[in-house]
Amino acid sequence: MVYIYVTHNFEMSRSNSWIFGLIFLAAFVYVAWNGFELPKFIFGKTDITTGKIVNTYHKWGVRWGGSYQRLKFVYSVNDSVYFNFTTVGEKYGRQNIGNRVKIKYSLQNPKKCKVEAFYNDYQNSDEEKFHTNENIGLSEISLTNGLYTFIKYGEQGKIIFENLGEYKFKNDSLILETFDKKTKNYFLITDFKNNRQLTDCETKIIFTN
Repeated sequence: MVYIYVTHNFEMSRSNSWIFGLIFLAAFVYVAWNGFELPKFIFGKTDITTGKIVNTYHKWGVRWGGSYQRLKFVYSVNDSVYFNFTTVGEKYGRQNIGNRVKIKYSLQNPKKCKVEAFYNDYQNSDEEKFHTNENIGLSEISLTNGLYTFIKYGEQGKIIFENLGEYKFKNDSLILETFDKKTKNYFLITDFKNNRQLTDCETKIIFTN
């Protein structure tokens, strides 16, 4: 009788190990498919808004056998601007700067959010860069799919100022507007030696590409 009892317990233990292993494997596959990002839960009342991807911090690569991207996105709620991050796996396809994202956020705390869907508005993240002469301090403007990044560098390439927002062309001008709609910068576009250059209408500083 003792032998039968021990054998029965051994069979149950081995069965439980298999069940635990299958659950662990299923959880691992789910997390890997979603870019190794744990699911987010938002409690309380929520609402939906649309944001945009402003940067992709990792190249399209392979991680633990699955493709993934780390994304930075922006959205606004009641005139306040929020930046957040998410990691996506293969099921969403490759995402590019400027793509819109559907966002669910907490009404109590809009910083808490979850990306619900992606809109593949652009097929690449090709950018056009303009920079100032290093003798007057290096600054750079990057234009990508309707979004811009304006960076000023200090000693040893340290970033001392960074500005993000949306841009548009109007006649022979480039207009940069911050996401909070509070600041606009105007640049005159001219052709110089087969390259475009920007002239800041306020400071007269020239950016070349």
